[in-house]
Amino acid sequence: MVLRAAPLNYDPYRQVVARIKQYEALHHPVSKVELIIMGGTVTSLPESYLTWFIGNAFKAINDYPPFINSGSVDNPDIEYEHRRNEKARIRVVALELETRPDFARPRHIDLMLRLGFTRVEIGVQSIYDDVLRRVKRGSRC
Repeated sequence: MVLRAAPLNYDPYRQVVARIKQYEALHHPVSKVELIIMGGTVTSLPESYLTWFIGNAFKAINDYPPFINSGSVDNPDIEYEHRRNEKARIRVVALELETRPDFARPRHIDLMLRLGFTRVEIGVQSIYDDVLRRVKRGSRC
């Protein structure tokens, strides 16, 4: 959510750490998490940005509780962070994104799998081509 992300400068590491702290403050046990990347057509974003964002979100979970000098890095090794998470104190049990049908083509699916997504929410504006043309959302897949 923008209300949570904006004060943290949209930094994925800081967002994840802040959210875990919120759950702990409410006395929720935090050993397994579902990481949901919300906000429209995620797969339309540049691959380098998605790799950076997901890699740093995993890094935050793996580092938790973070050391003083912990934080986002420029080029996280996403495969390494996935492996680290297999034995981390907090485990990611699901990774979800939101996208549109026209951004769920084979190349997008390959990227989703490489980044470790386990669930995809497909938003469909309408099933009628004339409506899709009118709202400039492309045609059905």
